[in-house]
Amino acid sequence: MDKQQFVMLMMGNFPGLDPVVPKVHDSLKELVQQMGSVEKLSEALVNYFGSLLLADKVKNMIHEGFDPVMCAKEVIQGHLSAMMMHILDGPREMPFAQWKAPFEVKLQKLIGETVEELEDGFQNGQEGVWALFGLSLEEYNVASAPP
Repeated sequence: MDKQQFVMLMMGNFPGLDPVVPKVHDSLKELVQQMGSVEKLSEALVNYFGSLLLADKVKNMIHEGFDPVMCAKEVIQGHLSAMMMHILDGPREMPFAQWKAPFEVKLQKLIGETVEELEDGFQNGQEGVWALFGLSLEEYNVASAPP
């Protein structure tokens, strides 16, 4: 990476990633066609994400009767469908820096709302939510690592 590329990267300009935008658009469009609708694809992805959350690892931190996986899935479902529609309704080709800007905001909102909705179900609030996420991610990484 030369000095000019480094400066562009530090300023949030990612011209090397511009070819990613149409690939994401086309791949998402194909997946939606395979699944039949944005809602069905969103539901399948949310169920997959839900399967990665290992509530049993933090069951001693969860208030009785609270289901963090179901709660997280409900929050994520609404955001994920909207994010997919944003991609499909938007232009197929645009600079990556322009394309990613709304997703940063949407992703921050999704994470914030998910944590906010989950924290009341944990005895120690956000600490329990982050433990759920951290332990689930750790388990996923271990399971995904090559032998």
